[in-house]
Amino acid sequence: MKTIVLFCLLAGASCLAISAESKIDSSKAAFHVNETVMLCGLIKQVTNTKKVTYLNFGAKYPNQHISVAIWKKQRSKFLAKFGSLKVFENKNACARGKITKYKNNLQLKIKKPQFLSLVVAKEQKPLLVNSTKIKERAYLSLENRGILIMEEEFDRSWRHVGLALDIIGFTIQERDRLAGVYFVRYVDPENKINVEPSFWDKFFPSVENMKDENKPIEYRIEITGMESGSEVKVVNEDGSLQKSDIADRILNLLYEQLR
Repeated sequence: MKTIVLFCLLAGASCLAISAESKIDSSKAAFHVNETVMLCGLIKQVTNTKKVTYLNFGAKYPNQHISVAIWKKQRSKFLAKFGSLKVFENKNACARGKITKYKNNLQLKIKKPQFLSLVVAKEQKPLLVNSTKIKERAYLSLENRGILIMEEEFDRSWRHVGLALDIIGFTIQERDRLAGVYFVRYVDPENKINVEPSFWDKFFPSVENMKDENKPIEYRIEITGMESGSEVKVVNEDGSLQKSDIADRILNLLYEQLR
């Protein structure tokens, strides 16, 4: 390791050129076997087997230039980021990794989702933003008002909601993990009085107004584990769903942190 560092220091800029990855078109993959490259091209087919998902560049199997392979044990990481790998079909994309030969076919294995990305043309809007095909980690239910859906099991959802509440600035009064409820205090910015006070109110505000204005109110945020993922909602004391503007604002704040 010391020898390599010394060589780099002596070689200067040439060392950077040697270590830098090459960006190649998928049609040229055969010329770069056993090299680590940034492979780019059109994905013509996405196929799934029990053990692996293949993204075939250039043409459908068996005429593909090269296949990017994602093994089953890593597949969940990619699904968490992209929702479905089918979003890459007939799209230009890049993948980073080492090109190898497997049963006379060219293959590039990737283990992390950050090594795979869609290529966005300058005139197009980013494909990874606001795409209905790509699931976020959390999203607001379109069918049921007042429910935030998380694509995580209860334990992770409970932990992430707690962190989000701290970041946003909620005061957590109590935690009941068994019931899945956070008891929090929240000052609603929309509660501030927007009406110009009268002449006498400016000089002699009532004690009642001084107490009530911008007073923090306790809310209950409930996390419920579902068959697939979890639901987050603001509930009343009796456990019923609270449907109000302030409940919507609380869920929107959580959504911005959790998505």
